[in-house]
Amino acid sequence: MEADESFRTHASPVTFDDLRMGCRYDARLEIPGWCEKGFDDSGWNPALREKTPKGKAKLCKADPIVCSEKLTPVEVKHYDRLPFCYENTSPDAAPMESTYRDNVYVYDFGVNTAGITVLRINGKKGQKITIRHGEHLVGGKFSVNTTIFNRSESLAEYLDYGQTDVYICKGGALALAAEFKTAIREHLIDFRNVTAAGDCQTSQALAIETGLFEADELEAAGRRLVEIIHRDGDVNACGMIGLRYVYHALTRIGETDLAVRVITARHPHCYGYWVEHGATSMLESFQEVDSPNVNSNNHHFLADVSSWMIQELCGIKPNPQADDMSVFEISPHFAESLSFAEGYYDSRFGRLWARWERRDGGVRLEVDIPAGMKGRLVAESGWQLENGGTELDLPVGRQTILLSRSRG
Repeated sequence: MEADESFRTHASPVTFDDLRMGCRYDARLEIPGWCEKGFDDSGWNPALREKTPKGKAKLCKADPIVCSEKLTPVEVKHYDRLPFCYENTSPDAAPMESTYRDNVYVYDFGVNTAGITVLRINGKKGQKITIRHGEHLVGGKFSVNTTIFNRSESLAEYLDYGQTDVYICKGGALALAAEFKTAIREHLIDFRNVTAAGDCQTSQALAIETGLFEADELEAAGRRLVEIIHRDGDVNACGMIGLRYVYHALTRIGETDLAVRVITARHPHCYGYWVEHGATSMLESFQEVDSPNVNSNNHHFLADVSSWMIQELCGIKPNPQADDMSVFEISPHFAESLSFAEGYYDSRFGRLWARWERRDGGVRLEVDIPAGMKGRLVAESGWQLENGGTELDLPVGRQTILLSRSRG
């Protein structure tokens, strides 16, 4: 293929690329649509003419590079601060001070191999992510000692570039989400009374649970939600969407008892009405029993209340940070109108079970943790453990914890 000055060029997001030294990619420099038909390249520069490389062009007959396997980490560890190179490879070698870095994650793939690192990133615009590749531990810690040339005359360059990939984020989904939130707050929140557009249970609860209100606005937004529910007669006025948020929002603002009152009310728009009239499954809609148009009597539309009961009343929160299925949190809310709550979650490791009941002015909590899971108990605000603390790591097995109201 021959080219001339009619070819047009532009700087690439790939700012550095070398077989041994890795790649540096600045996503902020991406040019959408640059390789598509009809792209306007009028702002690009003409190619510079250079001499044709010497030698004879030959067809490469080497086997193509293909993806033969996709590996996921067998272990991920986080360090507040960690070096990546040492004076030598002996177990007691001193770290090189210049290689300490903050906020380090070490991914162990369990094998020594060749491949390409793939990341899914929700980063801020301009955030820099550096990926170093190592194969040998020094004193049990990650090191690049065997993957770079440790030569005094060029060590600094190797430490900066040796088998190192650098990615600079363009903002992506998080940046768009921030802009979207700003637009919603500007056009759909009335800050005179801290009310979401619609002035109803659904819009106010959704705004609270999705973080549209800032921390210093949450108390007033919560009061407004309570006012709206009282205005509606302390009964449910939500449909499928609002019911996914309203009871969680009430618990978030310290109104678990109001949530219980609305749920158990004997009004046709409340779950208590279903129970009163013999329902043993979740119905498709709220309607009176003698309605001429009865919908399904076994449907998932309005069933998020069961999630609220398990997560908020029983306090069973599996994978609370959505990053590890083996992690859980037990953080029940002791509604004053209830004498006990019990529930379970069937995880891949087995059944995670919790039950609490009132005893002698306090609460007796029982939990059963399956092998392979790890987590902690977080006491509700206003409650404490026997030692006065509010958090407790929970070992595998069945155990009993006593809680009492906080003093002072």
